[in-house]
Amino acid sequence: MTISIAQPFKPTDNFILDCGSSSATTSDRKWDGDYQSKFVPSNITTISFSSNPHYLDPSVPVTPYSTARIFNSSSFTYTFPVSEGPKFLRLYFYPATYSDLNANQSFFSVSSNGYSLLTNFSAFLTASFLVQSGSTQVPYFVKEFLIQVKDTQTLNVMFTPSPNSYAFINGIEVVSMPENLYFNAKTPKYVNQITGPGTESDTALENVYRLNMGGGQVSANEDTGMYRSWYPDKKYIFGAATGCTPGYSIPIMYTTETPNYTAPELVYQTQRRMCILADKYNLTWILPVDSGFYYMLRLHFCNIIPEYTKMINMVVFKIFINNQTAEGAADPFTWTPGIGPPIVQRVRDEQVNLADWGKACYRNETLLEIIDPKLHSEIAPGCLMKFGEVANSCLHDEGSERPAMEEVVWGLEFALKLQEAAEKMPENQ
Repeated sequence: MTISIAQPFKPTDNFILDCGSSSATTSDRKWDGDYQSKFVPSNITTISFSSNPHYLDPSVPVTPYSTARIFNSSSFTYTFPVSEGPKFLRLYFYPATYSDLNANQSFFSVSSNGYSLLTNFSAFLTASFLVQSGSTQVPYFVKEFLIQVKDTQTLNVMFTPSPNSYAFINGIEVVSMPENLYFNAKTPKYVNQITGPGTESDTALENVYRLNMGGGQVSANEDTGMYRSWYPDKKYIFGAATGCTPGYSIPIMYTTETPNYTAPELVYQTQRRMCILADKYNLTWILPVDSGFYYMLRLHFCNIIPEYTKMINMVVFKIFINNQTAEGAADPFTWTPGIGPPIVQRVRDEQVNLADWGKACYRNETLLEIIDPKLHSEIAPGCLMKFGEVANSCLHDEGSERPAMEEVVWGLEFALKLQEAAEKMPENQ
């Protein structure tokens, strides 16, 4: 194992466009305007136009969100000449009123190099959801995709308005990444399935969450040269048990297995861990996602607490994903040689609709799979089956077949009586 110190990755391709702008601007980075840019078609003024938002919220960065390019009649394609290999594609959106076009009337699709990235997409609805769910307090956001560019050495980004609608974009960023960071890397461990799709060169990915556990936000300029943003994890923790968040400013000793561009030192120098009474609760994060997709989780571990080096086989825990066991006995201190070297564990899960999963578990008599593992030894089998029966009856496709509220209440009260009766029963019965 070779140890290295942190050095930023130097991308071979690094383009960042302020869409709708006619000149270069500088904020935290230099943004080039897309008007008369080499990345746009020559008839840009006939198939699109630039616009400014009627109102720019004071919390919204001026660049790139104070200008936008609007497409309201036909498809529009940005073409970036790039080297072969994987790229980050970041799309910046600020849904606002542009040239008397209402934000809630914008629906469009985005594709790139044959991959469908967004379909009948509404930036307005997406921003509204992010604000209402607490994921953000401001109505702007970035959609980040990971795309493998093959021997064409061109990255096309096509915007297509839906019928009687319009498309818009505030900013576009294209940045190279290391060949085996996300694609063609170590085969992930599959959860709730034997096998599944990998991350080969014919796969496109979308980043959904990138969290800094126990720490604060790590800005794009603080990343390892790929301009990734890392966000605090606290708002996603379920319940009052938030654990402890120790932080140590020790040097992170990167290795050939976990190169120095994997994640910044700021990420590895903080952690969230379970403290006293750790065996009495679970430390849980709730991350809303869309159903019907495969999700890859990259779990970063690093021993940053000196006294832990003497605790081999004592810091051991289970990792559950969607109540499925991903790791039965995780011991990060047997995965890394001492203090400082980080490691990344890759896990892949198939996300299904929660209602469909619940009905399948009831039908297959595997309801233990869908409840918190801490309850496995607590809930009586009869009580669990009655709960499942009530829940399943409420999920009928036809509303007329669902029980009345009085029947639901009676069923839940009966399940409670079954639990109370089981608790009173002697253990040997």
